[in-house]
Amino acid sequence: MEDEANWPRDCLFPRVLIVGPLPPPIGGVSIHVSRLARRLNELGMQCSVLDESRVQKVGFENVRHLSLLAYLSIIRKHDLVHIHTSNRYVRLAHTLASRLMGRCVVQTFHGRQGHALERLMLRLSRLMGHASIGVSHDVAEVLQGNVSVIPAFVPPRVEDEALPIAVASWLRNVHQSGRGIIAMNAARAFRPHGIDLYGIDMLLTSFLNTSINEKYCAIICVGSRDGADGYLDWLLEQARPLILQDRVKIVFDLPNFAGVLKEADIFVRPTSWDGDAISIREALWYGLPVVASDAVQRPDAVSLFRNRNQTDLEQAILSVGPRSGHLNAGAPDYVLDVLEVYRTAMSRFAGKLRLADPGTERS
Repeated sequence: MEDEANWPRDCLFPRVLIVGPLPPPIGGVSIHVSRLARRLNELGMQCSVLDESRVQKVGFENVRHLSLLAYLSIIRKHDLVHIHTSNRYVRLAHTLASRLMGRCVVQTFHGRQGHALERLMLRLSRLMGHASIGVSHDVAEVLQGNVSVIPAFVPPRVEDEALPIAVASWLRNVHQSGRGIIAMNAARAFRPHGIDLYGIDMLLTSFLNTSINEKYCAIICVGSRDGADGYLDWLLEQARPLILQDRVKIVFDLPNFAGVLKEADIFVRPTSWDGDAISIREALWYGLPVVASDAVQRPDAVSLFRNRNQTDLEQAILSVGPRSGHLNAGAPDYVLDVLEVYRTAMSRFAGKLRLADPGTERS
């Protein structure tokens, strides 16, 4: 952890409240919030999480089950509120509440999609905070301001790789059959504007390609069954022949996708739009070849295909080389960058307090 002298006076070890979802349901943001909180506590920070997910967990306060007074009381007990909320309007409400309670606010923005009013809400939240993080340059550009670009990747631990016996057995059997494993994940089966957000349909269609069908099997991990509106049923019907042939396995609510990546041969991310895609960085951390759409800017090591172009996807899958092994030794530690943002935010916050009232102290 940074030298205490680098922190503002009277705020050497700020009490941090992370506001965002915890798994389950499984998703990139919820995994990031969970791992970030774990790592900050290991570094000696006093870090708590105010969970926003639909599933209430033992040991964590959930914003959906709090009175207004209890919610404000939780904010007041902390010095710095780090907001990861996906809903633009709820994010603005958290920002307003935290500022009204006189707390330092840091924002992490995980996506850039939305209509004009939603983007305005994001920019208002940024303006009201003391520091902001965008998970990619694309996201930071939409926010139009001083935004630190820090990928939302915190490396997994051994305990994050544990898999159910049935999943581990399926992966082992595929390798014994001589086929490679394509891994894919999706928070849910979702089709906004009639287009599959995560591209599950594209990966299923790729198995009509004889070369892919003979060389690979695929495991598709879906974080939640909620909100599919019948689309999930349609996908399962389309996948039925592949499932019966044991070419495709669809798994729901798998807590540790890292365990799948550890055993896979390729990771595919055919999303029609995206944030930074934590799963891509995790796959690269495991040394996996990654095939992804060009819907947004991707890390340099990723093999790109044209967004929603089926032929391009299939060619990209067939052209990738073998996995290169475990590459975690050279991975940057983005949590230290987050700590630097905290330091900057607390410096600004403390400076404003002194300007407003030189005698102000933290309560």
